[in-house]
Amino acid sequence: MIDATRDMMVESGVPWVIENVPEAPLRNPVILCGTMFGLRTYRHRLFESSFTIQQPEHPEHVARSTKMGRPPKDGEFLQIVGHFSGVPLAREIMGLPGLNQYELAQAIPPAYSRYIANEFLRSIGIAEGQIEMSF
Repeated sequence: MIDATRDMMVESGVPWVIENVPEAPLRNPVILCGTMFGLRTYRHRLFESSFTIQQPEHPEHVARSTKMGRPPKDGEFLQIVGHFSGVPLAREIMGLPGLNQYELAQAIPPAYSRYIANEFLRSIGIAEGQIEMSF
């Protein structure tokens, strides 16, 4: 459905973004990772858009990730996928306090959305901070 979605978005003439998981057939995507935003999760997501999104520096993955189903130890990153343990910690890490386990496993951290929104504003000549965003 990615090609059909892209075609509809292009035809609409409005700015657009498509998000998907690594290995999805997106065209020239930017990858965002939790480490780029100081989050304790390696949550890779691809973004293709009708405007330029600068690729942030991708810090090396040096922290261990908690094994699936186990509570994280101090300093470990949390894998927020499937039936992970540690929902309260995942809410904190992702910045999504109201979500349940299933929703967290599917969610995009607000830090990613904020970054993309700022990139869009930059692309139309509005500097970061000129518009207040509350998400």
